[in-house]
Amino acid sequence: MPRPKPKIVYDYLQRYRHYTDENSLTATPKILKDNYFADEYWLFSDLYNLFSSEYMGLHKNKIETCNSAITIDIFDKLPKKNALNVPRPENFEELLNNHITKITNSYSIFNTKTIYYQEDGQDLKLSRFACWKIMSKYPNMIFTQLYFLMPNASYEELYSEAYKYSRIYLRKYMSKSERIANSIAYQNRQPLNTFNHLLHQTFFYGIDTQTVKNMHGIKIRPNDSILNYMGSTSLDARQRAFSCAIAEHDKKPLMRIEEFTDILHQELTRQRINMIRTTGIYPEQDIYKTPVQQIQTELNKKEREFINKFAFQSIR
Repeated sequence: MPRPKPKIVYDYLQRYRHYTDENSLTATPKILKDNYFADEYWLFSDLYNLFSSEYMGLHKNKIETCNSAITIDIFDKLPKKNALNVPRPENFEELLNNHITKITNSYSIFNTKTIYYQEDGQDLKLSRFACWKIMSKYPNMIFTQLYFLMPNASYEELYSEAYKYSRIYLRKYMSKSERIANSIAYQNRQPLNTFNHLLHQTFFYGIDTQTVKNMHGIKIRPNDSILNYMGSTSLDARQRAFSCAIAEHDKKPLMRIEEFTDILHQELTRQRINMIRTTGIYPEQDIYKTPVQQIQTELNKKEREFINKFAFQSIR
């Protein structure tokens, strides 16, 4: 099942958001601070229908899937009180119960080929914190993570932030592919500096990485890869090229290094052209002065602030 697009995710999660007192005619959501709703939750069945077993695990294992997302080390790291002077749970079990609540519910489960209706079956209420923890296991679900991490953000804000933060996981994927390609080159006694320099020039249409950095006012530092400054679109295109070339090598392990290098250059050229055609942006334009390490620091800070508020939430 393909990953749902951001707008579909946003609209669906907005539509299926619940409040613990929503059945009361006089109900108004409790507010922690800055318009953060303290008692909102989502149902496991709804999340399962949106994200499928690929991200939510098997439906029959829903309790194990959700409980495993909130680990005891989270409880151990919580301060005795948060910034709003809310005390932390007495123990780890209370923390779990505050965020994951068993209920009886009637619902439909949509699989690839069938629809399964459950009447008065077990379902789970999941807090915003629990939903974020479940999704935080999947780097490519950064938009969904941010939806839970940024309670008041509009779709446009989330989309912009997701593009920025997706550089983090795409950089990691690219590093892994680059290590595999370099390993192949090294085993074939290729000088790695020359090998990588030529690959960069192919992707940037003959422009060397130092020139690309100069074009964007990026300070030249030793061993500071251009990958640390590439945007999500160019990182994704480059990653696709490497993945295709490595897959071809895996089919033919005794492939000569010259053939592997040719495939890499062909794929990099193809992905460059495809990126320009589909986005109107050249790889050498999709460069940012802020390195990915700083983006990671920003995300870490955002997550700490979120935990300090929402780990202290209770939907019981």
